[in-house]
Amino acid sequence: GDTVVFSLELPSDKCYVCATLHYTVKQFELLEKTAEASEFMQIANLGEGWNGDSLLSFVATDFSVPASEKKTVYLQGMQHCQEHAAGLLCHNMLMYLASGCEEAKEIMKKFIFRITPVVDITGWRLGAEAHPLRAASMEFNYNRDWDKFEIPEVKLIADYLEGLKANGENFVFLADIHGGTGDENDY
Repeated sequence: GDTVVFSLELPSDKCYVCATLHYTVKQFELLEKTAEASEFMQIANLGEGWNGDSLLSFVATDFSVPASEKKTVYLQGMQHCQEHAAGLLCHNMLMYLASGCEEAKEIMKKFIFRITPVVDITGWRLGAEAHPLRAASMEFNYNRDWDKFEIPEVKLIADYLEGLKANGENFVFLADIHGGTGDENDY
């Protein structure tokens, strides 16, 4: 299931080594099971993406502390289906928070983490490879759709965040994590 791709380039005066880890459906399913079993996590289904796949966001916090006493951090990965490093970063952060270790518990008393590991859920599940790279698995550019909302996933996330803000959540950090294809044209 899990894949690691190593490439080695040996020009005359330099050596480049690249390792690409792929975020797999198996890992995502483990994350879902972990969230369902954890007292520190919940799953938010934001709706259906462009091909009917559910766009899931995960909430990690100490639910015994009122939301009004905490700050909110939002992260999203894999806005483009090939950005596996971003999905892995989000996944590993959620797994750490769900672990219930003392450090994670203390952090979650002060923060609500809302993390969407995979934005282009359908493209990622299909293993789509699109050109140019930034276009993801659709004919639209996910990076440039935050005012037009032609891509269902972008609109779902915008509505989700606006709804949370309207309900009084205090966002202190929002990040869209990119990169990690491991190809020579990676940005």
